[in-house]
Amino acid sequence: MKANVWRCGCAAGLAMMAAAGWAQDPPPVGGPGRRAMGPGAGPAAPRAESMIEWLNENPRAADRLGLTEEQKEKLKALLFEGRRELVELRARVQVAALRQAELLSQENPDQNAVMQAVEQTGQLRTELAKAQIRQLLAVRAMLTSEQRDQLRGAFRERWRQGEPGAPNRRPFGRKEGPKPPPAQ
Repeated sequence: MKANVWRCGCAAGLAMMAAAGWAQDPPPVGGPGRRAMGPGAGPAAPRAESMIEWLNENPRAADRLGLTEEQKEKLKALLFEGRRELVELRARVQVAALRQAELLSQENPDQNAVMQAVEQTGQLRTELAKAQIRQLLAVRAMLTSEQRDQLRGAFRERWRQGEPGAPNRRPFGRKEGPKPPPAQ
């Protein structure tokens, strides 16, 4: 009897820990202040944020792209406006996830309340992903097609070189295979 109670208690504790961990945002990936992946967003969405930061912090890159002063000012404004919106949304997601974890930590959680909290957290994550995509589309709209191509090439090069802030994942989740032995 005691063994069954102990097993049930352990199982319930593990379930609550797993649910609470799932409800939280993943930690930032990349360099300080950079997120290679945003919560609830695909791989393309967070690149807008790091791309704008990179262009604002690297005047040589902006000059190589041939950005006009007007484009530079628009990017700077977009960076701060976007950061404000994303910080607020991320905070709302974290608060909703905390509420969800709080409900799950109760001895007898109300299933309807938990499901409602899950729904709210999901809606907020969707809002966050949409905000990131809006930012990406705004950057695309202000650049010429030549500038977009140059920017893609620059990010691919940064990725190959493993620079901070560059995406740190292989395309389509593939890992680089073993290297062949050197020819003799």
